[in-house]
Amino acid sequence: MVYQTDGTTSGGPQTGFRYYAGALAAWVFLNTSGVSYDPASGLQVGTGPVGSAGPFAVGTRSAAAARPFTGSAVGGKQALIYTAAELLVAGVRAGPITGVGFMVETKLSARLYPGLTVQLGTTVLTFFVGTFPTTGLTTVFSASYTTTAGLNILPCNAGSFVWDGTSSLLVSTCYGGTMTTFDDLVATFATGPATELSTSGATVSCATTTGTRTNVCLVLYLRQDGGSCRRRVRLARCSPSKPAGPSPSKTRNGPKAAYRSRPRWLPAPWAWALPIRPTDCTWWAPPTTPAPTA
Repeated sequence: MVYQTDGTTSGGPQTGFRYYAGALAAWVFLNTSGVSYDPASGLQVGTGPVGSAGPFAVGTRSAAAARPFTGSAVGGKQALIYTAAELLVAGVRAGPITGVGFMVETKLSARLYPGLTVQLGTTVLTFFVGTFPTTGLTTVFSASYTTTAGLNILPCNAGSFVWDGTSSLLVSTCYGGTMTTFDDLVATFATGPATELSTSGATVSCATTTGTRTNVCLVLYLRQDGGSCRRRVRLARCSPSKPAGPSPSKTRNGPKAAYRSRPRWLPAPWAWALPIRPTDCTWWAPPTTPAPTA
């Protein structure tokens, strides 16, 4: 990683941090006001604070309902819309979703939910018209499942769905089987009209196409593992006799470090550098002031 500036007070238009993504000339400029995520490499890094892994609760609980775990029905299906504003307020950030969960407040079922499937996608819909969406969804969980009292987090397939940070989130759940028992009551909150579509019954399965609209959504819990991992960036003090090098993209195969003016938080004479020849530099980690995290 390198910090680039033209040495002026403002630092110039290209001031900021860059990291090398591993391909030819693949220097990626980081968001200087927050955390950047590169879905190709799975790297999350930046100059801002790295967030918690969650789980983040989307919605404030106001009641409870017998879905998506309707134990008294052979099968059930549900779709829900969560706005980007609701996700951001909860603390969710752009990046991969690694877990989806629901709060079972009262566990009454004594059954397995066969083939429980959870799908995620982004949507431009603000309400449902009665038909379950079938396109633009990614299956992140699919297995038979038995609920427990409390928070139930279903692990997502690693990296299978990445939220873009600006679109509404579409969540779809379904299951089908032959056994019935009692319902599990799950935390809900009041939301906009027709933001939930659900159905359950003896003939309902994941292939069911229509449902009933409501203005109540499940309190959704999302995990984003990896966000809480903090890694100290390596800094280097290099020989003052060596001249400043060219831009980072021209030094990846060269024998020298890519020298740059030091950030304000780094005491002189330390320079922010990406060393190519380790013998040129002495490594250092700030004793009290933390370096940017990656």
